[in-house]
Amino acid sequence: MRIAAFLTALILPAAASAACPGKMILSCDVSQTRSLEVCLSDGAFHYRYGPKGRTDLALSAPLSSGPVEPWPGVGNNIWSKLIFRNGDYRYEVWTASSRTGNDPQSAGVAVLKGETPVTELTCLPGRTHTPDVLFEDVMTDEGWCVNSDQKTWRRC
Repeated sequence: MRIAAFLTALILPAAASAACPGKMILSCDVSQTRSLEVCLSDGAFHYRYGPKGRTDLALSAPLSSGPVEPWPGVGNNIWSKLIFRNGDYRYEVWTASSRTGNDPQSAGVAVLKGETPVTELTCLPGRTHTPDVLFEDVMTDEGWCVNSDQKTWRRC
């Protein structure tokens, strides 16, 4: 039984990333039946949400639109936020971890209509697969630099 659980743990992250159209950035279950995923391809982040094996919502955010809100460098948690827009709605995918490393990494998505929170879904503990990078690290790796105001991006 333990061997099967171990093999399943090894296979699940690979299966999640195989579904990504490009480089997998974040994949997690937000319930027993629903998951979210963020991938990087063709100069854009891609967000997918829905039942496992099916996508109910797919959004894209070109890197040129500066969709990442960089961590300001203060506080007990290191966090990163990636914003997708859909009409009046904003989907803020986030990751967070303790600066001391004592707490496991957490992630999720907050949905807002304008500035009003609609819902927040948090990735289930132990069911999150993400490289240990912040979204701004992905932007930097793709050739983007944060402007001095820490809110906008430009090509390096």
